[in-house]
Amino acid sequence: MLVRLIKCEEGAVLVMVATGMAVLLGFLALVADVGFLYLNRVQLVNAADAAALAGVWHLPEDPGEAKAVAREYALTNGRADDEIQIQTVDGDRGLQVRINRQVDLFFARVMGIDRGRVGAAATARIWGLAGARNIVPLGVVEQNFEFGHEYVLKAGSITPGAPYTGNYGALSLGGTGAKVYENNLKNGYTGFLRVGDRVYTEPGNMVGPTRKGVEDRTSRCNHGGFESCIVTVGCPRVVVVPIIDRLNVPGKSEQVTIVGFAVFYLQGFKSGEITGRFIRRLVDGEKGDVPDFGAMVAALVD
Repeated sequence: MLVRLIKCEEGAVLVMVATGMAVLLGFLALVADVGFLYLNRVQLVNAADAAALAGVWHLPEDPGEAKAVAREYALTNGRADDEIQIQTVDGDRGLQVRINRQVDLFFARVMGIDRGRVGAAATARIWGLAGARNIVPLGVVEQNFEFGHEYVLKAGSITPGAPYTGNYGALSLGGTGAKVYENNLKNGYTGFLRVGDRVYTEPGNMVGPTRKGVEDRTSRCNHGGFESCIVTVGCPRVVVVPIIDRLNVPGKSEQVTIVGFAVFYLQGFKSGEITGRFIRRLVDGEKGDVPDFGAMVAALVD
């Protein structure tokens, strides 16, 4: 009788152990597959973020190109075309990328679950540049700019209508005098400027310092001209310029207001005059709901 009881208890223990092992294996399988799904989602999040940021800088002018660039970027990161959904949002100032995929599972198959679905979404948006460092000391009066067109960034003795009562478009940033102006033209002003700031003009043509500043930047550029420079990060010929409210001030130094920022490719120099070609470009700086003059900041919003 006692032997029979012991054998029954041993059988019950074996059943419990077997059941416990099955539960444990199921739990381990669940953990392994959940971890695999999480890893895949991280990959999708990174791919969606990168694709959205790659395409958004074509907005708002060319939504079709923005979508195409984002899709191409996602494809090069190993995503399949039918996994990707892209749309513009927020009045063509934002780009949303969604990526979904089915993932083959491993251990969960013993429970009849062969595949799991993972997805990720990212939205990148552009804002006008509200503030930045490394600004060149040239003030261009606000106007409508067209991509690729040439504009006078600083007037010279050959500029029609110059001199503008002694102010040629140079700005006094962080100090006065030709040496400060020249250094700022070569290297950019190290202080932080924002839309709404009032800055002083730097009167005088300053042909020598202007020539040295422009030549310094052009000599450091080896990117092959306009088409290459505008897509090269850090090209010294691509500069951020304050857009100001006016320049019809007396010959002495006067305050003007920064109403925005624009990006130009330094085209040429002659007799104190600097010309540049207008471009639209993403730059580093502070974003904000400010007038759009082509200098833009991009960031992920979700």
